[in-house]
Amino acid sequence: MIEVIKFGGSLCHPDSIHAALAWLEQQAQSHSIVVVCGGGAYADLVRSEQQRLGFDDEIAHRQALLTMEQTAFFLQGIWQHITGRVMPISDSGAAMTLWSPRRLLLDHHAVPASWDITSDSLSIWLANEIGATQLSLMKSLDISLDQGSPFDWHVKGWVDAAFSDMAQGAAYPIRLVGREVWG
Repeated sequence: MIEVIKFGGSLCHPDSIHAALAWLEQQAQSHSIVVVCGGGAYADLVRSEQQRLGFDDEIAHRQALLTMEQTAFFLQGIWQHITGRVMPISDSGAAMTLWSPRRLLLDHHAVPASWDITSDSLSIWLANEIGATQLSLMKSLDISLDQGSPFDWHVKGWVDAAFSDMAQGAAYPIRLVGREVWG
């Protein structure tokens, strides 16, 4: 079993990071996980700079991919500080691996360059690419047990605009994991 877990950038906060990482480690005890990091505050900076300076979506997309990698490096450093172990940023086949979106920087046509596609939708893209058996989106939200379907989540403001379309035809369960689960 391979699970893709999208680790929201908002979880990189002193009040939540340790509990969120403990939950990730617990998941890795029973199966392999690949963690897709959100861009968090780094991606927010790209958004504001794009508005301020007016560069195009292609440049913003490439910068946003780099913010995901920056969050992965941050997470790797925190993980090593807590556990003394290194969480690899690669396709190493380890029980818990951080995904690097670097390939998408080189392949300009793998996904459209748009703010409609964030790390939420990229986690679906990756799950499809690697044949994942489950996709979980870790969020800093307090999510009720009645989440609705993944096709409702954009309307609720929980995922990006492309998520519903990209979730169509997913051959694996998709779930939201909020504070009530990992916290």
